[in-house]
Amino acid sequence: EPVRRALVELWFNMGSRFNAKLWPKFFAALNRSDYTGCAKSLANSKWYSQVQPNRSHRLISAFDPQYLAATVA
Repeated sequence: EPVRRALVELWFNMGSRFNAKLWPKFFAALNRSDYTGCAKSLANSKWYSQVQPNRSHRLISAFDPQYLAATVA
């Protein structure tokens, strides 16, 4: 459920810019159900620096709750 909500929010806010052509690593990871890969792709994207930290951290944590704690801390 958290992953689905995060996907809806990403699609809603980014619109047509959130697609497999522009986010190939993210969608490849999503197709494999590799949610750590999804989190990593988001954290390493331009999007990460463009949105408020609490929002980006919340969405990344929806894919992998431990990812940010392991990489930021």
